[in-house]
Amino acid sequence: MGLFDKIAAILTVIISMILSFTTSAQDLATANFTEKSIGNLEMGISSDNYGLKRSSIYFAGKYRVAEVADVMLDEMKRSDDVNIKCLMAVALYQIKDDHAMEYIVKLSRYASDSKLRKTCKAIAELYTVEKSEILVQN
Repeated sequence: MGLFDKIAAILTVIISMILSFTTSAQDLATANFTEKSIGNLEMGISSDNYGLKRSSIYFAGKYRVAEVADVMLDEMKRSDDVNIKCLMAVALYQIKDDHAMEYIVKLSRYASDSKLRKTCKAIAELYTVEKSEILVQN
C-alpha cells in the first residue's frame, strides 16, 4: 500500500466518522437539554472512565450541545489520548464552535501525532469550505 493509498484510506475513515455524526433536523429539534443533563454531559466528558468519556463526547457532537464546547476544548487540551482527541475534534466540528475550530486548525498544523494532525486537517478543510460557502451565499 503506497503513501497515497494510506492517505486516501485515512481520509475515508475520517469522512465516515464525520458523516456518522450527522443527524436529522427533527432529531435536533426534539432534543431538550436541561441544566442537569448538560452538567452530567460535562462530567462525563471530564471523567476518567474511558467508555463514559467517549459516549459523552459522541452525544455532545451528535446532538450539537454547544453548552459543553468549552469543557470539551479544555479536556482536549489536557488529554494525552489521541483517539479521544480525534473524537473530540469531530464532535466540536459538529457543534460548530468557532473558538474550538481555531484550536483544531492549529492542531492540523502543529500536532505531534500524525493521526491527530491528519484528522484535524480534514476537519479544518471541511469547516473552511462550509464557511466559504456560507459567505458566498450571503
